[in-house]
Amino acid sequence: MAIPKYIRKQSEYTPDFVNKSHRLLNYLSDNVNKNYRSSELGFLFTVKDTGRMLRYYSEYLLRLGLPISTGDYGYKFTDKPEDLYRSAKRDQAIGQGAMERYHLKIKAARKLERQQKKLLAATKSEKHPIH
Repeated sequence: MAIPKYIRKQSEYTPDFVNKSHRLLNYLSDNVNKNYRSSELGFLFTVKDTGRMLRYYSEYLLRLGLPISTGDYGYKFTDKPEDLYRSAKRDQAIGQGAMERYHLKIKAARKLERQQKKLLAATKSEKHPIH
């Protein structure tokens, strides 16, 4: 199954890329196992096995470092490192086939934590400027 061109060519993710990726992930999650074509997101693809496409695409986004959590609810973007850790633990329990996802989620969770610490430090320094 092909990954859309605008995503394959992406070397770093911009807000627009994250927005499109988020929309595609939600779209696939909402339409899992439906067979039809869609140009809603700016490209055409035929979904014969949306579940496989969804898993493949979410793993691709994880490899790019985007924080994607999986669980009973499906795949989703998250801003909570604890969701990623919980999801990674579930992958670890699955075993051998899911170990790459486990490591990618741990990496994404740590990255998310660092970003949140930087943001917190920046907002604290803005509130209390040094004279």
